[in-house]
Amino acid sequence: MAEDTVFPQRRDARSIGINVFATPRERHGEMLKTLGAIADLADSHALPKNMYSSFHPAIEASIVVNYVQYADPTGGRELAAVARPLVDRTHELSTSHEMRYYDAVDVVTAGGSFEFAVVAGKDTVAIISVYVVEPDKQSELIDALQSYAGIVKSADGFTAMSVLQGQKPEHAAAYEVWTDIAAYRRSATSVAREALAHARALATEVLIEAYSVVRVNRHRGAAKGD
Repeated sequence: MAEDTVFPQRRDARSIGINVFATPRERHGEMLKTLGAIADLADSHALPKNMYSSFHPAIEASIVVNYVQYADPTGGRELAAVARPLVDRTHELSTSHEMRYYDAVDVVTAGGSFEFAVVAGKDTVAIISVYVVEPDKQSELIDALQSYAGIVKSADGFTAMSVLQGQKPEHAAAYEVWTDIAAYRRSATSVAREALAHARALATEVLIEAYSVVRVNRHRGAAKGD
């Protein structure tokens, strides 16, 4: 697989961004085209803090997620300055949008590795969960997500999961890879039901959706080995 189509997920990776766009489904195509143009611009400028990006239209919801990694959050601001008209267009295409930054505190895979890759393709379904939590409960929520990961790692159809701690104390998230939505739902309603319910109960806001992965970019600014 070409290096520029793989987005590695590693324990201790920092500054992973989840940009959630509430976007009507009829605008998903234009949103993805605009995000692609932003990625192309990042490459043409070889911005050193831009490492990876990937585009995820929700399979059932009116949402598009841009899942990215920067060397640090200022990389996003540098790219926005270069691509301002395109960034403005993403805002026009969405009814709301919010970028939050996280660090990967754990990676769990079916094979026992501490690393996996986000790749585009019809055989990949991403379950992206974003949580808002009272700051003093962030650690407890991270523990709950790690417990959930420990349960689903042996479930049929599970491939891998990143547990993401927000760089702000009120945020947490998870990025899961499954073979298909049905496999995830079987687990979520059976062996992992209580663990998932516990994580949800700790949060004040929860957004969990299934997504296709339609494009992955390793940007020219990313150093070898990043």
